[in-house]
Amino acid sequence: MCGRFTISTTIGLYERFKVQDPESQIQPMYNIAPSHDVPIIIKTNRDRQIVLMKWGLSLPFKIKSGIHPFNVRSEGIEFHPLFRDAFTRYRCLVPATGFYEWKREGRKKIPFLIKRSDDQFIAFAGIYYPDLSSSHYSGTFAIITTNPNKLVARVHNRMPVILKKETENTWISGDDWKKLSPFLSPFPEETLVMYQVSDEVNNPLNDREDLIQPLKPFFT
Repeated sequence: MCGRFTISTTIGLYERFKVQDPESQIQPMYNIAPSHDVPIIIKTNRDRQIVLMKWGLSLPFKIKSGIHPFNVRSEGIEFHPLFRDAFTRYRCLVPATGFYEWKREGRKKIPFLIKRSDDQFIAFAGIYYPDLSSSHYSGTFAIITTNPNKLVARVHNRMPVILKKETENTWISGDDWKKLSPFLSPFPEETLVMYQVSDEVNNPLNDREDLIQPLKPFFT
């Protein structure tokens, strides 16, 4: 799963994802948790646009009250009755600089941060549902997950789908959704690093730069 992630810098964010600066500037976020308002990138008639949406998908019809999934499994997503409409119509990029996962050691859960070794931005594959009652782009989104690569498998049995840069445009703008399934595979571990961080990240109210600092040497 992916229950927390970071946007630890916004320098170069708009250029990297080819979007114009939004009216309100986005600030770095070091401990993004479900229910937070998060910048995501969608395709509109005006090409790419960065908008704030709440992390936790509000389903367009009620199956069970209170369901707001923040992760959606990639396996069978194109046929799932809750998510197939979003998968075929409303796909987004979720920009990030890294994500957290927790490793169980007895009764403890040890947090780790996974990011690119070159500190470049990554983009998670996401789906969203727009708020059609609003005159502005708003809504809710979820991050798609897949099996872990060898690096992430050391701490967890799932990881977010990280899109390769050359597939990002097809993901948010491609009309033929049947061609998208190959994108939903584990990201190559060779370009990632992982290291233990402070357990203060366990509290979603904590949002400080020191949360992303390593406590122990990197795993690569």
